[in-house]
Amino acid sequence: MDRAIFSEIQDFIIRSKVHSILLVKGARQVGKTYAVEAVLDRVDLPSTRINLERDITTRDRIDRSVDFDDFTFLLKSSFGFQEDEPQIVFIDEAQESSKLGSYVRFMKEDWKNKKVILTGSSTSRLFKKGQRVPVGRFASIKIGPFTFEEYLRFFDKGALLEAISICERKPPSELIHQNFLEEYDRYLEIGGMPQVLEAVKNGENYNNIRTALILSQREDFISKTQIEDAQLFDECLIAVANHVGSPSKYSDVSGSYHYTKKTMSVMANWLLVLEVHRQGSDPNKGDFLPKRYVYDIGVLRHYQNRPFQNVSILDASQPELRTYLGGVFENAVLIDLEGRYFKQGPITTWKAGRTSSNEVDFVIARDDCYIPIECKASLRVTNRTFVNVKRYLEHSKQEIGYVISAAPFQRFDTKSFKLINFPVYMSSVI
Repeated sequence: MDRAIFSEIQDFIIRSKVHSILLVKGARQVGKTYAVEAVLDRVDLPSTRINLERDITTRDRIDRSVDFDDFTFLLKSSFGFQEDEPQIVFIDEAQESSKLGSYVRFMKEDWKNKKVILTGSSTSRLFKKGQRVPVGRFASIKIGPFTFEEYLRFFDKGALLEAISICERKPPSELIHQNFLEEYDRYLEIGGMPQVLEAVKNGENYNNIRTALILSQREDFISKTQIEDAQLFDECLIAVANHVGSPSKYSDVSGSYHYTKKTMSVMANWLLVLEVHRQGSDPNKGDFLPKRYVYDIGVLRHYQNRPFQNVSILDASQPELRTYLGGVFENAVLIDLEGRYFKQGPITTWKAGRTSSNEVDFVIARDDCYIPIECKASLRVTNRTFVNVKRYLEHSKQEIGYVISAAPFQRFDTKSFKLINFPVYMSSVI
């Protein structure tokens, strides 16, 4: 089960000279442990591997340690840690320790010839209240569910993968385009959780596997937070799923404002809910509601109250179907973009003003520019499809803007702007 993120982890181990500590973030069950261990098995370096969720004894000893020297002694006595030898220290589920976060800065300062990899859902869980986050002392990457391109690779769809690589030079035929959309339909239904994909490949009931994963997530969330109302876990995900692609309100959840706000905040910290904050043209008047999305497209579909069952992208000629599929499109595209642009900074959305209809779904930072992206569940695009993208470019003095849709690859360049429509199955090349 090879993944694109493997190369980033390997580059950190072999080539990184700036950082010696890597924090691998991601929701539970997306494959963080598998990814790190797969890379460690490939590189020719000794490693110390500790899982603080399984190894309760070690976790307890770390939490009872007096200082960093005490912690280092524990690794020497129990795990064969060699202080001055080249070595990788992999601590899985690092956030389970209440003390480990306070030692991160010393790992960089005191451990020579070491690379340290810590996994966790977020820095807020690793660095507990009162602990200083050592800004600049570590690098971060994010692992999410499988993207569509990874999904194709997992199911050995080599012909389609090859077609993606040449789509910009030679737009696919109608037959190939339809084949892509049919496969993307299947991806939107299954999602990208590794265990779910394994179940599909093995001919098992993947819905049962996904339900079991959701139950595990819920139990873990309730047991490790101060949220007492277990029903809020599901109600928050239902609200996000049913309003995906629209500004998200706490009133969408059938619960008290105080507990809903607290639960939604924790779910965002756990990366179960993805938040995209909206920005306006006037920074002094940017008090907009955020847009929220679900961490996996299959889990999104699980929680949605669907007005239309088994709707295909190929049916998106009717306005009501495009509205329904538009939010699903956005969610899938965001999962793809987050994994690739995580290090560039947060992905945002833009709205010209509180009463304005001019807005774009996502704005990504790439190199020295910002690129607006509009998602449209439409089988056909025209110049008019780029109206909001062009408004953003006019405001921001940028040149490049994208639409992601169900239509084939097309360019709509003008004298001032480079405008490109990417079919949704090509979002990985943006």
